[in-house]
Amino acid sequence: MRGNAAGTGEGTAEPAARVGSLTPAEARSFLASHPEALLLDVRTPEEWNDDLGHIEGARLVPLPELARHMEELAGWKDRPVVAVCRVGGRSRRAAGILAAAGFRQVFNLEGGMAAWRRAGF
Repeated sequence: MRGNAAGTGEGTAEPAARVGSLTPAEARSFLASHPEALLLDVRTPEEWNDDLGHIEGARLVPLPELARHMEELAGWKDRPVVAVCRVGGRSRRAAGILAAAGFRQVFNLEGGMAAWRRAGF
């Protein structure tokens, strides 16, 4: 597990929120040992149903809709959240948004679903 800063906005006086990174193997182990965690898939519905599929137990909230779902996701502010997309870019952005909104344990799945499948999961 690695941590990196996810900026809350350039030029602001706010401290950067912290977002961790998990490899597919780390994420699989982490999710197995943290059943209370939210696995948040921020891809489109089409990607959710494409050849890469989705991880069992994941919740689909496409990145463009994330802001509209913040109130219903608020119950996870004090629980772990692992964000995933196709290759890791959108989920990294989503993780930064969540961390900046006060979510305390946010992680990005490095390499997204593509890396998850390459790892044999």
